[in-house]
Amino acid sequence: MAIKGKQLTVNFLVWDTVNNCGKTGDANNITLRIIRDGTVLTVNAGRVSHVNSSSTPGIYQITLTAQEMSGDFICVSGISSTAGVVVYPAFVQTERGDLEEIKNLLGNIPVIPDNIATKADVTAVSNAVAQLAVTVNAVSVMIQNFSQSMAEVPGKVNAIDTALNQQGGVSDSIGNILSGVNNINNGVKLNSNGKDDVEDAVKTGIAKVKLSEPGEIPCAINPAMTDALMLLYMALRNKSENTKTDAKIFKSNNRDVFAAYALDDINDKFTKSELKEFHQSF
Repeated sequence: MAIKGKQLTVNFLVWDTVNNCGKTGDANNITLRIIRDGTVLTVNAGRVSHVNSSSTPGIYQITLTAQEMSGDFICVSGISSTAGVVVYPAFVQTERGDLEEIKNLLGNIPVIPDNIATKADVTAVSNAVAQLAVTVNAVSVMIQNFSQSMAEVPGKVNAIDTALNQQGGVSDSIGNILSGVNNINNGVKLNSNGKDDVEDAVKTGIAKVKLSEPGEIPCAINPAMTDALMLLYMALRNKSENTKTDAKIFKSNNRDVFAAYALDDINDKFTKSELKEFHQSF
């Protein structure tokens, strides 16, 4: 876990929605904001860098200063000026470093002699017991602080949720995002069972999708997937009518023509024109 008030390098994902892949070479186009316990901090230009464009495309990083890390819950969010590119937020939960300090304290407890034969042994035992009491008290205080810090997390999450909504860059609630994130800073890992769960969820979601006949012929470039699939389904399932000069695809009522294309069979050359909306004068 990240230590509160200690410099930390945070990684985040920049995605090209047009080509459906990690965006490379976009560092200078990214504008970031740091949200520290609900307070929005401006990030100066030039601090974002690409980890590696060939081996980790789309993974960028920024080093947060000790001051920027002085909160209990940190969010790094932003936008890109490149069309079709989105910046996914990264979240960091900090702790005061109490766990590491507790480990150090417990490792420094004095050794109590097994045999007490001299006055020096008695003194050593007395000193060890006194030191042990101090250590136990310090550990107790740190555990209380750590528990208090953990209890404050929900409030910090809500504060960041509010700040993100005010920025207008994220529409999903932090609660929904966090439920799918297991320490972004260390990377998200899906075990085999988790992968199966995701696949099952996708299959179930696809099975529930109901497609309707499109109102017009989908464009040839970047058509909506649902319209393109429905057009293919209509061509296979619905009534069709072919003559020497044209071919028609009917709507599901098998009465109205949805679209048609011209046919030309001259000598050894057969030509089919682009599919167009049907007009009686076709």
